[in-house]
Amino acid sequence: MCARAQLPWKHVLPKIDDPSSPTYHPAKPAQGALFSPNTAADVSVKGERMASSRSILLTGSLPLRPAGNVFAAVSEHIGDLVPCIPDGEQNGWIEVILANHAKNEAMEVCQTIKVSALGGNERIIYRMKPGLKVGRDLKMGPFGYAENAINSYKQFKALKDAGKIPSSVRFQVTIPGPGMHIYMLQMLPLEVLPVARAAIWSEVREICDAIPHEDLLIHMDIVQESEHEEYIRRPWAFDMPIESLVHWTHDEIMDSVAWIVNQVPFDVGLGFHICSCWHLGRQPAGQDNNVLVDSINLITKKAIRPIDYFHMPIIPLHDKPSDFEPLRGLRLQPNTKLFLGVLDLLSDGFEGAKKRIALAENVVSDFGIAHYCGLGRANSSAAAPGAQRSGGGLRATADTIGEVLDLHRRIADLN
Repeated sequence: MCARAQLPWKHVLPKIDDPSSPTYHPAKPAQGALFSPNTAADVSVKGERMASSRSILLTGSLPLRPAGNVFAAVSEHIGDLVPCIPDGEQNGWIEVILANHAKNEAMEVCQTIKVSALGGNERIIYRMKPGLKVGRDLKMGPFGYAENAINSYKQFKALKDAGKIPSSVRFQVTIPGPGMHIYMLQMLPLEVLPVARAAIWSEVREICDAIPHEDLLIHMDIVQESEHEEYIRRPWAFDMPIESLVHWTHDEIMDSVAWIVNQVPFDVGLGFHICSCWHLGRQPAGQDNNVLVDSINLITKKAIRPIDYFHMPIIPLHDKPSDFEPLRGLRLQPNTKLFLGVLDLLSDGFEGAKKRIALAENVVSDFGIAHYCGLGRANSSAAAPGAQRSGGGLRATADTIGEVLDLHRRIADLN
């Protein structure tokens, strides 16, 4: 079995605001590429919302192949309400990371461990082969993010040129955060994070070089980065064996997130999905909204470029005003859009989303709506008891995706 890595707390990453760093940008106005007070579909002040539909965000995965079918379906059903369209994650998501680690010649299998004791996948844990060192011998990638994005963009552009996609809509490229690339590695985070983030940035840079900036948005999935913070604040609440192998602080991991995104050109859109431990088998301990808000605020603090949006899931267990109080602590850039994942297809559908919107409006007034996670991954969870009676139980499939997207529109139209 692997020995636990020790935390080198005194080791610090290079400062991202150092003018000698290649990541440094001189200060510029925080004007995002997508939203401004005059362009957001649902500009409002608390208690005085305009009578228009809210914006809709899709967080990544959709159950359609190829990418052109995703773009066509989204455009047909909600094209006027989305700022960007993902390709449905044609290449998979964590699958490409796992495959890359499996063939990495510098690493060997150490053990396997369950992600969650509630069930679900086991993860293979890797370590460096004897005699090899992380900083000297380990290389990561390519993961295929750039190749997939470039191929999908060709289909996006063809539909946009044909007038099928609104001219203002961007192509959304989903990139897992650095924590997702290293949490299954038995290595010191502050040694392996520079390797992982450099590999991620290499592909993001290739994407930015290949796709016109006015058509592009980088959407970063902040998953393990926030989930682990939930775990370390309440380790007794989660039976998640794999988290015992992860050793980083919230500040350290977000430094690497910022290191990547601060290099993205300012005219490329940028958004984030913030995830939660609850998604791993619908953990009984629920979701700590304080952690998700802290994650958003920490990224905002470290960002030296505009951020167009954050997506934050709101789970069915959040059914009282106190669950939404942490949202008062959000500290966003002036033109950053907040999307709340109020829809849960399997649990309570339209009625649940309606209740959560009403509760959220007591705290934040200007927000768009979304499913709590990717529509393709939503099907992997079990429907909650009584889901059909409460308007839930709908699964997103190739046959039902039109109905699912129309449901998004119905929710966006709620006033």
